[in-house]
Amino acid sequence: VVFEAVARSAAISIYPTIGPLGGGTRIEVFGSNIARRHAFCWFGQLAVEAEVVGSQTAYCTTRAVMSPRAFRFGIGEEPEGEDSVSPVFEFAMSPSVSNIHPSRRPRVDNVIVEVGGKHFRVDSMWCRVGTQVTAAKTASSTLLHCSTSAKQEELRVYVEVSLNGVDFTQDEKVLTFFEAPEVQRIEPSAG
Repeated sequence: VVFEAVARSAAISIYPTIGPLGGGTRIEVFGSNIARRHAFCWFGQLAVEAEVVGSQTAYCTTRAVMSPRAFRFGIGEEPEGEDSVSPVFEFAMSPSVSNIHPSRRPRVDNVIVEVGGKHFRVDSMWCRVGTQVTAAKTASSTLLHCSTSAKQEELRVYVEVSLNGVDFTQDEKVLTFFEAPEVQRIEPSAG
């Protein structure tokens, strides 16, 4: 019988570090000594199979959990020990969009749209207006401010939000752009 010493897999960092309770977040794992066989991503004691692409990179997709909670993250054949300095992944309430105001905007840069909804976080929220993703400014747990861009190709776009810049809502609230009016002449010009 031959025994082979193999270095333990370790997660150094993960992206993103937060995702919705419903699962489905694809996490990129950066680590060391990630084994190609029998690799699992661990969220505390919950395991999902890892897709290993190299000794330093893997991907895994979160499963649903019942309530908001942060878990110590690990990769390998068994969970990380309690004394581990591995990254933490947080499962949070999924945000949703109920309305946007105004729903019509001129096609100019840096116009702010108010997004109403629920489960918005103060530490990190993202807006997607059409195809453009920007960091949101959280006014409260029910109100975000999202910046829009004149570079939108479409005149009607969806406004969606995300906890992590990866998993966006699919509430399909429409923002309509129109060409900004342009003053070409004023008469009378005096008096």
